[in-house]
Amino acid sequence: MRVFVLPDRNDLHVAFCLTAEYAGEPLQWRDFGVFPPDRSIRTEVYSVQGTWRPQPPVELMLRYQEGFADRRDRDGRDLAASTGGLIPSCTAYSRVSGIGIRWDITPHWMVRADYERHQGTFILSTRENLDPGRLAEHWDMFGVQLVFRF
Repeated sequence: MRVFVLPDRNDLHVAFCLTAEYAGEPLQWRDFGVFPPDRSIRTEVYSVQGTWRPQPPVELMLRYQEGFADRRDRDGRDLAASTGGLIPSCTAYSRVSGIGIRWDITPHWMVRADYERHQGTFILSTRENLDPGRLAEHWDMFGVQLVFRF
């Protein structure tokens, strides 16, 4: 869903955009052995993001998103209990608040900076994070991106 507010007749170059997303997916594990145990769950993720262009080359962004490995276990306690604490509860959810700025330097060059405050590690890849017990429940991320479009 996208909602746009276009500039008024005075051409103030003020534009707003509100975006919301939702996804839910059923998953089943069977016959993998003792670990992971057989189970059926439904993952759930959603987000809402607002952007505002105070001037045409600059865009400000505010975002919130949540994701859950199992929508019936939003705090991850059941997952942690079923693994005897081997997998911490924070791996079953993510709550992310973010703020950012974008600057279109030219029609071909764009730079963007974002700051995000995270609670939980559900969005982190287990391939790069092999030991879930070493992950912090609360963490921050700052990113800068330079893009060339042709």
